[in-house]
Amino acid sequence: RYFVPAWRAKAELLRRVAAGELPESEIPNDLITVMIQHEEHYRVFGEDAAFREASLLMIASIGSTVNAISFAVWDLDRWLRVHPEQADRRHDRAFLQRCFAESLRLGQSNTLLRTAVKDVTLPSGRKLAQGEVALIPRPAGNAVLEAAGTSELGEGVFDPDRTLGHRVAAYGLAFGGGAHTCIGKNFAVGSWPKRVSSASREGGEQDLGVGVRVFVMLHELGVEVAPRYEPQIDADLPGRPTWQTLPVRLTAL
Repeated sequence: RYFVPAWRAKAELLRRVAAGELPESEIPNDLITVMIQHEEHYRVFGEDAAFREASLLMIASIGSTVNAISFAVWDLDRWLRVHPEQADRRHDRAFLQRCFAESLRLGQSNTLLRTAVKDVTLPSGRKLAQGEVALIPRPAGNAVLEAAGTSELGEGVFDPDRTLGHRVAAYGLAFGGGAHTCIGKNFAVGSWPKRVSSASREGGEQDLGVGVRVFVMLHELGVEVAPRYEPQIDADLPGRPTWQTLPVRLTAL
C-alpha cells in the first residue's frame, strides 16, 4: 500500500535524472532511493528482498527504538522520584547515555538463539555439538555481568551509576553479542562505548544514536511521566514486554 507507490515515484525521479530532465541534486538520500540504485544487489536475495529490508528497518525504528525510549523515560523518572537531588544530572549527556544503556539492559529480555558452527566447550563446561542451538536468556546473562560489576542499589534494578564486568558495555546483552550483534546497535546508541563529554554541549552529535538523541531531546524539554500513571505494557507479545502507552508532560515548553 505504501512501499510500492513510493518505489515507483523514486524510480521515476531517478529515470528523469538519468535522462537529464532533472539535476543530480534532486536525488534524495533515503532508503528506497538507495535500494533502487542497488536493485541488482537486492534481487540476489529474492524479488521481495528490498521490501523485507524496509519492513525490518521500520520495525526496528518504530518498535524496538520507541519501546526502548519509553523504558528509559519511565526508569529515569522513577529513579529521580527517589533521588530528587540528582535532577540536575538530566542535563549531562554522558549521564543520559548511561541511563539509556542501563534501561536497555533491563528492558531487552527476550531469549537469544545461537547455533554452534563447530563442536565447542563453553567456559561453564557445557558442551555443544556442531549444529546444536543454544538458548540464552538475557536476564540470566545480564545477572552474570552484574555480579562482576558494582552497584549501590543491588542486582536487577535500574542504577545509572552501575558498572558491569570488565570491558562489558553498559547495555549488557541488549544487542546480543559476537558475530550476530544486532544491526541496529549503532542506529540506537551510536558509537558506544565512546561517550559524549558532559562538558561538550556543542557538537559530538555523531556519537549519539537516534534512541539516545530522542531521549536527550525529551529531557531538554523537561519530560516527566504524567502523574498517577500506571504502566500499560503488552506482556503477551513474544520475546519482550512492549509499551502500549506512556503519557508524558514536557515541562520546559
